[in-house]
Amino acid sequence: MMDQGASGYVVKNAIPEEIVQSVEMVMQNETYLCEEIDHLMYRRFTQPIWLTRREKELLSLIVEGYTNVEIAEKMFLGVETINSYRKNLLVKTGARNTAVLVRMAIEQKLV
Repeated sequence: MMDQGASGYVVKNAIPEEIVQSVEMVMQNETYLCEEIDHLMYRRFTQPIWLTRREKELLSLIVEGYTNVEIAEKMFLGVETINSYRKNLLVKTGARNTAVLVRMAIEQKLV
């Protein structure tokens, strides 16, 4: 798609904040690839991990030890939405599992 002139790519389960960020970047004549696609293409970022407000909120609750059901209740979202957001966080950070995600969050002061 990029070879055919696309300026960006966002997966269908992207969170709203990521969609807004992608549109803003493309409007500024920049290229945008969602984190999942970027990782699939083995592209490395030298900049710090960028998290939306909602992703930071979710990550904080994960670090505090809440379950997906509890997080869904606190964030007023469905459990499947939390599962999707959590998966996106793992991909975005490159963490293999929740334990690695929590360690990264603490070490890199993401929360």
